[in-house]
Amino acid sequence: MSAAPVYPRLTPGEALFIDQRRRGMTQQGYAELHGVTVAQLHKWQNDIVPKNRDGEIIPIPKVKIIWGDLKSHERCVIARRRSGQSRATVAATVGVSPQWLSAMERGTEDPGRLVEHWKITAAA
Repeated sequence: MSAAPVYPRLTPGEALFIDQRRRGMTQQGYAELHGVTVAQLHKWQNDIVPKNRDGEIIPIPKVKIIWGDLKSHERCVIARRRSGQSRATVAATVGVSPQWLSAMERGTEDPGRLVEHWKITAAA
């Protein structure tokens, strides 16, 4: 299976996802920060623009995070999300446990194997 293409631009939902991770917040806490439900946050983070009960669009908040500012482990988690593959699938392909893969994606373990897998240009 080939690696997902990695584009040098984040979608608004990906930027929100990275912002939440960098803040160390739960989905519940991050949703509360933006005054929305977890379901609405989930839609935003998947670039689906939800509507309120009156049919009005609930716009995705703008978060300034650009591809060049991402660390290697953040680039890897974005690549996996873009590929549509689960952690378990990628972990099996890379030869690690899903827990180890999760640690690499969080940056608490060296993401070198994932960087190689996704063919990502290493970042700081």
